[in-house]
Amino acid sequence: MSRIVGIDLGTTNSLVAYMDHGTPRVIAGRHERTMVPSVVALTDNGLIVGDPAKEHLTRHPERTVYSVKRFMGKGLADVQDELAYFPYTLTEKGGVIRIQLGEKSYSPPQISAMILKELKLRAEAALGESITKAVITVPAYFNDSQRQATKDAGMIAGLEVLRIINEPTAASLAYGLQEKTQGTIAVYDLGGGTFDISILKLKNGIFEVLATNGDTHLGGDDFDRVIADLFLADIHAQHGLALAAYPDHMQALRLEAERAKMRLSDETRTTVQLDLPEGTGRFMRELTREQLESLCLPLVERTLGPCRQALKDAGLAPHEIDEVVLVGGSTRMPLVRQRVHALFGKQPHCNLNPDEVVALGAAVQADILSGGTTDMLLLD
Repeated sequence: MSRIVGIDLGTTNSLVAYMDHGTPRVIAGRHERTMVPSVVALTDNGLIVGDPAKEHLTRHPERTVYSVKRFMGKGLADVQDELAYFPYTLTEKGGVIRIQLGEKSYSPPQISAMILKELKLRAEAALGESITKAVITVPAYFNDSQRQATKDAGMIAGLEVLRIINEPTAASLAYGLQEKTQGTIAVYDLGGGTFDISILKLKNGIFEVLATNGDTHLGGDDFDRVIADLFLADIHAQHGLALAAYPDHMQALRLEAERAKMRLSDETRTTVQLDLPEGTGRFMRELTREQLESLCLPLVERTLGPCRQALKDAGLAPHEIDEVVLVGGSTRMPLVRQRVHALFGKQPHCNLNPDEVVALGAAVQADILSGGTTDMLLLD
């Protein structure tokens, strides 16, 4: 049977993985980066995808599409509350959202297909063979039309989507939790732009979603924003400069805020440096993990309300959860791990790369479908 890949089509980043002699592996691209930003931008030379597109976000926001996953399978009436967040133009045709890029408009599945095509090309380059079949993950709360839109995106990209699998189920597979005969699993997924909590029940190889909750506008981007706001205030106080008027420098500031956040997951202090515009000097300051955590604590606390609600909806107390799985790059933050541990009363699974765990699980499911893993039946 031809090879089946596993794809995590994410709101912020997307990945593709495959099974390598019984071990799931994520396929890296240039500079060993495994993640493809889920961003498509219109340039003078046409449409571009991934890292090059992400660089256009602050310079040409009206021609750069991100977070397209939020619009999959939806009409304009479904996303009225979302419109304030996005600088690009949305219209509707035949009950389907259309995204305006220059003279043309595209459906969310068409934009998503461009991201999937990039992942398909990456897999074909790495594996040296044609890739035509895939398992793609979606949030547990996706309805039938959202799942169908995801399948449509795969078809447009030249992929036969053999199975749509829930992201929390995929994360559980990556940790081999399906090998337990039964149990209750909480999957805490804090990504770049969204937060999801899912409570799963596993019994005899069947994953049942008991409850889901979350916040569709809470993630690592918000952490970056509060850090960047601190830096902006400091720059204004020290140099009398309103940096918001300089798009390129704002992009550099956001990237520096993100890098500082990432460094403080492993270190207790870091130094931030940024060249300022028009020869006004250089901004430097030290940021400690303690300062970062005091800035980000309100955001982390915002994730715990949906967790408590999901437990309530599932009719469970925290101590009745058998396993806790962390997904999403933002769960690298020590403060997040501490608060999740405190809520559920047990050490969460976090030894796999949290950015990759969903894609790895999708590869496990792909292997089951291809007959590579023959001793397992998985129903999601």
